Amino acid sequence: MHWNNFPLGDPYRQIGYWHSYVQAQTVWTQKEKLKELDGESSIFSSRSLPVLTAADVEVYAKEVLSRMFIETLIHGNTSSEGAQEIQDMVEKVFQSRALAEGEKSGPRALVLPPGSAHVWALDVPNKSEVNNAITYSLQIGDSSNRPLRAAVQLFAQIAHEPVFNQLRTKEQLGYIAQGYATHSVGIMSYRFIVQSERTPIYVETRIEAFLEYLKGYLEEMSEEEFEKHRAALIAKKEEKPKNLGEETRQFWTAIGDRFYEFAKSKLRARAPRSAS
Repeated sequence: MHWNNFPLGDPYRQIGYWHSYVQAQTVWTQKEKLKELDGESSIFSSRSLPVLTAADVEVYAKEVLSRMFIETLIHGNTSSEGAQEIQDMVEKVFQSRALAEGEKSGPRALVLPPGSAHVWALDVPNKSEVNNAITYSLQIGDSSNRPLRAAVQLFAQIAHEPVFNQLRTKEQLGYIAQGYATHSVGIMSYRFIVQSERTPIYVETRIEAFLEYLKGYLEEMSEEEFEKHRAALIAKKEEKPKNLGEETRQFWTAIGDRFYEFAKSKLRARAPRSAS
């Protein structure tokens, strides 16, 4: 049902999906996955396939769970011995063989060649939808580069209010007009996303005009104002988690991005002190 209803979703949500799609190394669309579920056709050939059954899933589950790499985060009211007992219990339940190092593969982003520019246009599937959406993404560099990562986050901190004031309040492009820093394994970006009744081409020209404006805004910024933004970012990074769940999410993010920087918030807080 979720895959069938995807074309009826808000344009900015759809374009968020397609933005992730074009950067992913291996991914399938909802349409492709629906074809496999319905047995309509294979994405590798035009021949019909049997409809997937519960038995098929059961066979696949046994196969995929027979060999695996288990990565565990145990956080809370326990000791290192208690955590090890939990890990041992998980391994005992699955009784799977470990993957070799060469078989482990994490998510990786597709990186555009330097100086390249690409536009991918898609029609809004819902004909009754009056809005369009555009995502404008600027790939900046390797997300493992800590000083650069801090500089990008400081840029996002400075640009946050001007993005809102110019694109949403003054130009009234749409209710959703955002700009923010983002990163995945291998690449770091600054991204705009705007949902508007205006054409995507027009919105694109306004984003590019805003970038020119922002360049002058940064060049004319006083040292005092810059230090305020840097202090605000440092304070945000040094803020303690409000609860155990929030701290756990921070730790799991450090595992998921494969950097394993469990003190990442503190590292990022210190880095902007030298960013310029």
